[in-house]
Amino acid sequence: MAGTITYDTDGGNFLAGIDGNTWAREFWISGLTSGVSVSAPNIPNLISEAFVLVPDTGTAAPSPILNMFVRSAGFDRFWCEDEATPTWGASGVINYATPTRAGGAFVGSVPDSNGPGITLATSSAVQEIDLYYDVLGAQLTTTNDNVTQAHRAVGFAVVASHTFTRLEDAHPEGRINTYTGKLNSALWNGYAAKSMLCANIDVRSDDGENWVVTYTFEYKPPAQWQATFIHDDPFYPGNPIPLSEADPGALLVADVLDTVDFGPLNIVFPS
Repeated sequence: MAGTITYDTDGGNFLAGIDGNTWAREFWISGLTSGVSVSAPNIPNLISEAFVLVPDTGTAAPSPILNMFVRSAGFDRFWCEDEATPTWGASGVINYATPTRAGGAFVGSVPDSNGPGITLATSSAVQEIDLYYDVLGAQLTTTNDNVTQAHRAVGFAVVASHTFTRLEDAHPEGRINTYTGKLNSALWNGYAAKSMLCANIDVRSDDGENWVVTYTFEYKPPAQWQATFIHDDPFYPGNPIPLSEADPGALLVADVLDTVDFGPLNIVFPS
């Protein structure tokens, strides 16, 4: 088998659909030699050989087309290039579309892996937080008249949001139930255990067979996902009980979110 594919025979320009959601790309193929003769060309063999050179359905479109994929490809004609060999040529068009565009089944995505159709957006912000411990982990306290009480101070933490989108060929109901509202139980994508929350898994589909799935992860330092409970002083409501009277103290820090291994998601953030 042989053959060479050349794209953009119209001068290098992609042809955009009127709605902006479809693109077309012309191609030419030369040097096809599979089971052909000048007098009786074997068209099925020619088509099979030529299709090997054409991107598969589901392949991501090249620049400048973003977030679109090969929807279909077809040939408009075949011709004999060299009767002595013989070799044949072909021409056709590749059609790109958004993964949810209506009209025909869209296949070719690879679920549970990084492949065509993946986008990753990250944002971060500095957020005010309540502090009950200093940077060394020592409890913040104040002492007046030999009575020590827990103390709350205002601090700051960096909070980051990661949105990860990919095309999958099955509805991720199992992932929604397993991961939403859970923290990572182990180191994941460079983030420490219990620091990344799977905040949301959004799913959409136009054909019920192919799914655009967006995973949203929220990062905070592990301590910021914990809840701190203050034991009120029964004699002074609204004030923490003195540490000298509390057992084990005026503050109780507890994990309130379950954890799960994020590894099976097969999501890798670009380094």
